[in-house]
Amino acid sequence: MRRPTLRDIAQATGTSISTVSLALRDDRRITPAVRKKIQDKASDMGYKVDLLGVMLRTNNPKVIGVAGCFDQELHSAYSQQIIDLAASKGYRVITENVSHYGDYTAAMTALKEFRVEHTIVINPRYFHDEIRDDLLPTVVIGQVAPTSRCSVVTSDNTVGMRELAQHLHTLGHRRIIYFNGPKGISSSFRRDALLTAAQQRDIAVQVIPAGDNIDAGYQALNQLVADTWKDSGSSVVLGAGLGRATAIVCYNDQCAQGVAVGLLRAGITIPHQMSLVGFDNSELASSTAFHLTSIDRDVPAVARLALDFVIEKIERGSNPGRVTTKGAGSSGSGRGVSVSNTGRHVRVPTKLVIRSSTGLATYLNSPVRKV
Repeated sequence: MRRPTLRDIAQATGTSISTVSLALRDDRRITPAVRKKIQDKASDMGYKVDLLGVMLRTNNPKVIGVAGCFDQELHSAYSQQIIDLAASKGYRVITENVSHYGDYTAAMTALKEFRVEHTIVINPRYFHDEIRDDLLPTVVIGQVAPTSRCSVVTSDNTVGMRELAQHLHTLGHRRIIYFNGPKGISSSFRRDALLTAAQQRDIAVQVIPAGDNIDAGYQALNQLVADTWKDSGSSVVLGAGLGRATAIVCYNDQCAQGVAVGLLRAGITIPHQMSLVGFDNSELASSTAFHLTSIDRDVPAVARLALDFVIEKIERGSNPGRVTTKGAGSSGSGRGVSVSNTGRHVRVPTKLVIRSSTGLATYLNSPVRKV
């Protein structure tokens, strides 16, 4: 059976092909009544948009690419926000999962093969390598960009880490453990922000390699328990804690989930014997099951700014004009934008969200513990 075309829909509705094309894109230049009539008829006829055909026929299609590691809840949250916002502005989004390819270059190449010219890349780790000019992203959600031609939307760790250090200090924590993320730019910036904030509050930090997923957190915690037992000998009683540390901060919430499971299996309770903190304020962190203290990255604001930069690039060309960030976040305070000749760098502040996984340092609620 022959697939219906725009011409078929136009003849069935008594309109022009151009009117049908605009109506199916939900273009507001077509009245609501006519849009609905055309869309209903297209649905009845089984019409499907040939997106690849549109992209091949159009010099500047309204399509945006997003590349990220979608096994990471944060990347998926950014992507979903971008998709929803783009749809409301008449844009389509094609996503590529970097975890499937193993590196960002391959994901960007795949988007390029679909003729996607404008892309958003989430927390890339490859900027220390040379990148082909034709694979450069339009916008980076992360800490830095490969060149000044790319705009950057940064979730600034500074405020959130300062609030965390103040929170832990108030609870009496003076020695904490940080389970670091995988090697990369994001991990380095996050670790350094924590170390700086902790130093300002006279909190000692032991940095331990871990990762960004549940297994990484679980395995790192198990190794720490084994090392603590070995170093302390028979004087260690399971359930007494981990040396002199009274809190654990993790690279992200997924890592913290693995740590939580490991602590409970070791007989160490949260937060009575060990406080636990994540990062990203994911759905996991806010769940009733984990109720994890975490640092929020204001995902809606970051996604909105990244999309605004891309759309501006598409609609205004290579000479960007002024971008209004009012209303991009929940409060708008603390956001700073620096402008270069071709790209922008906007920083969105993080904030601490306190839940039940943090409490008084062990020595303050357990008279048998010595420090």
